[in-house]
Amino acid sequence: MVGVELQEELYVTATKNRALNGCSNVTFMRADVRERFDLPDGRPFNVLVCNPPFRAKNTGRSNPNRSRLLARSEAALDLSFLLDFASAALSSKGRAYVIYPAQRLAQVIAQASLKNLELKRLRVVH
Repeated sequence: MVGVELQEELYVTATKNRALNGCSNVTFMRADVRERFDLPDGRPFNVLVCNPPFRAKNTGRSNPNRSRLLARSEAALDLSFLLDFASAALSSKGRAYVIYPAQRLAQVIAQASLKNLELKRLRVVH
């Protein structure tokens, strides 16, 4: 299992959590998926799990805290690029799990279909 984190502070937290929970089969990379980086072992992922920024760029209030801004709004990673990455990084039978608010569901489905990704299951959490 490989975790990719953009923000240094959250990367450090993730590595501490890995150690505290004894997860020897998990590695973390501090990287930006918008930049090219080598996939571990040069192989595509079978599963991609992502909790991306949930607000579309220039919507809602802008958080003055940079870490929260990056985590909550598409200031650094937008839906289109995330789906491009998923399409390129997943194996042919790979699965992507993403977390988005319900009001963006139609946008997620429409953009995913443009990237040759197809919604198979939906779990609504409220």
